[in-house]
Amino acid sequence: MSFLPPLAPVMIPNRIALGDISGWEIALAAVLVVFAILIISRITSKIYPKTIMNTGERLSMTKALKLAVRSED
Repeated sequence: MSFLPPLAPVMIPNRIALGDISGWEIALAAVLVVFAILIISRITSKIYPKTIMNTGERLSMTKALKLAVRSED
């Protein structure tokens, strides 16, 4: 569980404090968190410009993703 990117920033320091973790596990958790940040940033950078000028009804995540993919440059 401590390698999952949303939980790693909380779980890894706790495991370090308990002395229950090795160096490669810390490095792996850090790499996974950075990788997740890059993926999420890439996805949101495609969605945001396509949906910022949306007016009217509330846009669902599915519609926003379809809009971003469909109007790909």
